[in-house]
Amino acid sequence: MIIPGDQNQMLAGTMSDGDRVDVVATTKYHVNDVARATSRVILRNLLVLKAPDGARRRHRLVHLRR
Repeated sequence: MIIPGDQNQMLAGTMSDGDRVDVVATTKYHVNDVARATSRVILRNLLVLKAPDGARRRHRLVHLRR
């Protein structure tokens, strides 16, 4: 699986090939005109096959395997 994201989302320069990561999803919603957000771990212990490098680029990709 390949996951796109910006430099901060992909932990560019921090994450390394061979690391294990969890994927967290966050969603925003409204209840009675009150803004809410919730986050959940949706995938656990994924192996990072190819981590992004630390060079500045707008978008990055992380290659993961379960």
